[in-house]
Amino acid sequence: MDVGDPETELSSGAAAPTVSLSPLLEGADDGVDDADPVDSNDPQVTAELWERLARRGYPRPMSVEEAAGLLERAGDERFRRKAAVLGRFASEQGPEQALYEALLEALGYRYNQQPFVKLAHAAPVAALRRAALPVLAQQRPMVLRHWLLAVSGLADAGPAAPPRLPEGLGPAMERKEWHLFRVRPSNHPALRINGAAQLVARFLDGGLLSGLASSSVAPRQLVVALTVDGQDGGTAAIGAGRARDLAVNVVLPMLHSLAGGEDSPHMDTYRRFPKLQGNEVLGEMVRQLLLEEWRPAVNSARRQQGLLHLAALLRGGG
Repeated sequence: MDVGDPETELSSGAAAPTVSLSPLLEGADDGVDDADPVDSNDPQVTAELWERLARRGYPRPMSVEEAAGLLERAGDERFRRKAAVLGRFASEQGPEQALYEALLEALGYRYNQQPFVKLAHAAPVAALRRAALPVLAQQRPMVLRHWLLAVSGLADAGPAAPPRLPEGLGPAMERKEWHLFRVRPSNHPALRINGAAQLVARFLDGGLLSGLASSSVAPRQLVVALTVDGQDGGTAAIGAGRARDLAVNVVLPMLHSLAGGEDSPHMDTYRRFPKLQGNEVLGEMVRQLLLEEWRPAVNSARRQQGLLHLAALLRGGG
């Protein structure tokens, strides 16, 4: 059975509609919460989904306590798998570049994720640091933003010739490589590039990895380190919701992978993270897998990540 099929044959022989699980994303747009639960799921479909999950090591829970434990176990597995992937990237291109690239990709959302990866390669963090370290500290965010926008191809066009980029940056991308049509202002790649520039500038002296590691003792501290406020009260370049997503999906798994152990202080921080912003996949999984009275138990990032891991298993991944 494919959960993307319009219907499936149950073990009883009856046909029933299946849920459509959209591609697994780390989070939709900032401010998107779980939709209000709607009891539109078919009990037979729910039973079939749990049968499939049982074959992958996640049998259907019989109580809210069992459900919470199962989601935490699945959430930890998702965290470890993310850490393993990021660890491989770190061994291939160095921890600092791997972290920087993963942060930029996570800032990109949907159609702009791959352009952000390309930007991370065209403007590697080591080259940015070399070029920006001689610059006065208060000018670094503006200068880094200028360079990143120039490399991205999103700099405002003007009569002057394109700026000369420091050594190691470029070639410049083309504007058409970015998805800009009907993008919410808060999600525009130019705004996110500004956030990336601010983060690089914030931790320029010691590096992103060291700076974020020192802030990873507590969830709130790490969120503050990753948040970039807007200028003059404008839209935040990296809001608190996106900062929490970056912490759970990128920073903490990366730090855990570098710690090299089964458990680490970074995994402990992850387990203490409060609930993140929701998305369509989470909302659908809650409605399809959990009894209504159990749904308030999805009250932490760890349990949300568990639902996303179950979604990946149902899609045939994981």
